[in-house]
Amino acid sequence: RNLSLLFNRTGLSFNIGLLHANVGSDTGHEPYAPCSLEDLLKPEMDYWALGHVHKKRVLSKRLPFVVYPGNTQGRNIKESGEKGCYLIKVSEGKEVEMEFHATDVIRWATHDLSIQGLQTEQDLINALDQAFLDISERESGRPVIARITLSGSGPLFKFLRGPNTASDLLEILHELGTSYSPSVWVEQIQVRVGPEIDPMVRMKERDFLGDLLRYSRELLGDRHLGELVREDLAPLFESSRIRRYLDSPEDHELKALLEEATRICLEGLHGEEVE
Repeated sequence: RNLSLLFNRTGLSFNIGLLHANVGSDTGHEPYAPCSLEDLLKPEMDYWALGHVHKKRVLSKRLPFVVYPGNTQGRNIKESGEKGCYLIKVSEGKEVEMEFHATDVIRWATHDLSIQGLQTEQDLINALDQAFLDISERESGRPVIARITLSGSGPLFKFLRGPNTASDLLEILHELGTSYSPSVWVEQIQVRVGPEIDPMVRMKERDFLGDLLRYSRELLGDRHLGELVREDLAPLFESSRIRRYLDSPEDHELKALLEEATRICLEGLHGEEVE
């Protein structure tokens, strides 16, 4: 039900509409009380304070302002980055000044680290140590719960694809992260590395793997990738039972899945598969 249609302007004062709803179709959330941006741009309200989407988004920077402040504290890795609220100042002439204030006490963060150029295990530990410094500075000195993704290709490929390497690295990172103040706690380390193969060179080959790499590159460059994949996955996410446990993936997550699928194919189909 479109609840925005129930709002009516009251007097000449600054009117605020407080609405829990899904605006548009690209929020990655269930369509609760769905409405369009056009519905909210009608001159009924001066400011729409929106809830439902946990990511801050400013949909309109003029009257009427349309703002998702997001939630005040990230709850999981999908809610990474700064969380907080907007302080809104309104002049007598209805000029609006918006200022975001971070309120989260612990911050969730993701960090990608390429293994390209790393020769030894100690090189990797040093690079991870630097990554912790970068994360701590980037997240304004707050305690951080991080997910580290190792990507790219290099000499450490075989080592990192070992059966216990990820869990062993996680133990090292837990010890390393607690030495920082505020601490950086790694909740997961993802290993998405590949053998030392140049995909740009390999895709020039006129064979199955070359065709696959070219098609993958074409899809990754398609700005409509999210729409294409969601259309294929629609039957899955239309199931109420599935939606209770699985959120519809956002565009960056779909891209990461495609990159991971390409890496697995490259690793499995190339002659240099781990022996």
